Amino acid sequence: MWGGWEDEYEVAKICDKIVCDDWETVKHRTQTLSRMYKEGQLKDEDIHANLVEIVTGKKPGRTNPDERTYFNAVGLAYADIAIAYAMFQRASQAGFGQDLRIQKEMIFEHAYLKKWVRL
Repeated sequence: MWGGWEDEYEVAKICDKIVCDDWETVKHRTQTLSRMYKEGQLKDEDIHANLVEIVTGKKPGRTNPDERTYFNAVGLAYADIAIAYAMFQRASQAGFGQDLRIQKEMIFEHAYLKKWVRL
């Protein structure tokens, strides 16, 4: 089995819009949409938008409740950070979780590094 085969091509084909976190990155990978593109079953113009275009309002997201959107992410860090932050907010609002201190000081405040770094 090849990595990145999330679902059958038909799943993407029945959707009203195809959105990627970054189409230029997605089309060169091994996900379902990448395979469709390489086999000529999907063209650049078939992609409705990159996620940033929807977030910034340059292109519309879902325009009615029945619309189906196929989203393909390659795992760009900003998508991971946004999801983690949303999860953190929901947990905080619900009174769950705990504060974990992962680092004791910021890298630019570190005793051994701050003399090598200029801001």
